[in-house]
Amino acid sequence: MRTLGIGLLLLLAVFGSALPAQCATLYVKSDSPYDGPGNDWDHAYHTVTAGLNAAATGDEVWVAAGLYVEKITLKSGVELYGGFPTGGGVWETRSPETNTATLDGNRGGSVVTVPAGVTDAVIDGFTIQNGTGTFLRGGYYSWSGYYGGGIHAVSSSFVISNCIIADNEAAYGGGIYCQGGRPSIVRNLITRNTVDAGYLRSAWGGGILCEENSLATIANNTISYNSAPNMCSGGIQIIQSPAIITCNRIEHNTSLWASAGIDINSCSPIISGNFICANAVTNPVIPGIGTALSGGAALWAGNGAPIVTNNTIVDNGTDLGGAIYLTRTNGRFSNNVVAFNSCGIYGGEQVQNTVFANNCMYENGDYDYSGVPPGAGDIHSDPRLADWAAGDYHLSPASPCVDAGLSDAPGLTSMDIDGQGRIWGRAVDIGADEIWPVSVKIDIKPGGSPNPINLASRGLTTVAILSDSDLDARWIDPASIVFAGCAVAVQGDRPMAGAEDVDRDGDQDMVMHFETRLLQLDAGSSSASLVGRMPDGQPVVGSDSVVIIRSR
Repeated sequence: MRTLGIGLLLLLAVFGSALPAQCATLYVKSDSPYDGPGNDWDHAYHTVTAGLNAAATGDEVWVAAGLYVEKITLKSGVELYGGFPTGGGVWETRSPETNTATLDGNRGGSVVTVPAGVTDAVIDGFTIQNGTGTFLRGGYYSWSGYYGGGIHAVSSSFVISNCIIADNEAAYGGGIYCQGGRPSIVRNLITRNTVDAGYLRSAWGGGILCEENSLATIANNTISYNSAPNMCSGGIQIIQSPAIITCNRIEHNTSLWASAGIDINSCSPIISGNFICANAVTNPVIPGIGTALSGGAALWAGNGAPIVTNNTIVDNGTDLGGAIYLTRTNGRFSNNVVAFNSCGIYGGEQVQNTVFANNCMYENGDYDYSGVPPGAGDIHSDPRLADWAAGDYHLSPASPCVDAGLSDAPGLTSMDIDGQGRIWGRAVDIGADEIWPVSVKIDIKPGGSPNPINLASRGLTTVAILSDSDLDARWIDPASIVFAGCAVAVQGDRPMAGAEDVDRDGDQDMVMHFETRLLQLDAGSSSASLVGRMPDGQPVVGSDSVVIIRSR
């Protein structure tokens, strides 16, 4: 045992409880030989609840793969991680995809509760299933019922990430319910959750419901196959909350009446960079009532000013506003692909101040716009998606949406849906996807180094694009190639380009020649770049070092 100096003993006597505690890692494994005290895998707690109860602020709780039939309550400053191997392991062996740690609510309430006042809590790497919600009296419009089948959070700030929230049910927020607070919902699969409060009763937010000033961030999730079979908003509902919804796949969600994808009510969220596709309102004929309200299979917005930017809204279906239904809305809709929906954008009452700009509107049933004017800068051409019928909503390189958006549109994210940066090219692309080039290796003056260039020369500079196992450089169109601002030189009417194995690796490379005096380089240039395109329009880029030995 180490001895403490007199000075430190005095500090402990005066300030003892104010000194920071040592953060700990606690372990949970359902079949460990000893149930506690959680200091290693052999002494792991048998339940997640026991691990959380023993944890203090700053601690982590590690959970081995297995089925945990229990309901848990998160704590401030405690991070909960699933995905460790069945027998336990170190952080490097953690894999939630292969080491499934399942929290099963056994249909007895909310699986995960985040109480009021909790801050800095984390839950990461779990499957959360078979929850039925927590009863709240009152709530929005004074509806009473069960809220938050999978996760129930009130006035709290937490992160839920890398989780699967599936097969939960409640009247409101089948998968996740957040009232107030600052929840961060990122990189999760939220699927097959439902809201159901009985025939003709209110029920909404099959996947997620955020209300009452919830400052939620909902990013990089897949939100799919959730349903609201008795009401509206199968995917996400946002009520009176300035949420940010960005870079999600929101698809194959359904509702009875309206807003199968996203429902916005009395708020002004930012909705940017999402695939909102293949959502459907079933639109039945109800006895004694007639046809149900059927607006906004992808997006329904009322009583707010949403910013809707760079989304891909495709293959959504209902009668009015198959893509977007607006009422009493003063928002901004820019750079969206709105195509192949049962109908386009429908404006109801009081939407005169809504602004549309630079959207791609194409083959949207009976109309692109109804009740609202077309947007300035809109294009009406096939967006040329990779394969929208098969669920691939990325742009193809030849899409007219490439470089066709407003680069200063409000709500524009710094990354596209694949995590690639915005912007590449002259302007931002329309839609959730940004086309990025293939990086190629080039060799200026093949076989030589350090690639000297005499800018006063009236001769030619040779540049090779090198082939490898992933690229046959001969696929690149010589007519599209620009090196240091200069096109390939021509002889007669043919570009001076051909195939040669310049690096002697057995692959044929593309070799081109450029007029040296036309190169846009100067005495201080230390590198030169090349751009070009594949036959399908995919851009390519490459660069190599140069040494300028004489300027013009």
